[in-house]
Amino acid sequence: MRACDTGRVARARRRFAALAVALGVLGMAAVTASHAAAAAGSADQRGPDPSVAGVAATYGPFATAQLTVPTGNGFNGGYIYYPTDTSLGTWGAVAIVPGYSALFANEEAWMGPRLASFGFVVIGIETTTRTDGADARATELLAALDYLTQRSPSATGSTPAGWP
Repeated sequence: MRACDTGRVARARRRFAALAVALGVLGMAAVTASHAAAAAGSADQRGPDPSVAGVAATYGPFATAQLTVPTGNGFNGGYIYYPTDTSLGTWGAVAIVPGYSALFANEEAWMGPRLASFGFVVIGIETTTRTDGADARATELLAALDYLTQRSPSATGSTPAGWP
């Protein structure tokens, strides 16, 4: 291939890459706009309408707090992160279990405050042993969700200040 041909190929590749990026951004904007329109009338929506800037933000619009979960609830304890704003009603929940041989506190704890700031109640748990297999981890995740919905301070009526 001649030098001028390789230059043309490189320019064509750059143009194609720029076009792909532009189409991707337009596609994201269209999806965000359609989701925002669909969510605008939803009673389940909490917080501002989705936007590209909001999705790219490190933290969401809600202030958060944290509780420690003791061991003995079907998993080896953990943490609950939640939005402190009670004016919007209830929040969706997310349960997180660490990867094989990992600890939530060392590997995934950063996700709790971040997801809570976007309007989720997050329970991150430690597994009974660091080598628990997939079935044990699944059982522990279910126990964590049971704790969150049935035995946590919110579920039992001993709600901490700001807990929805």
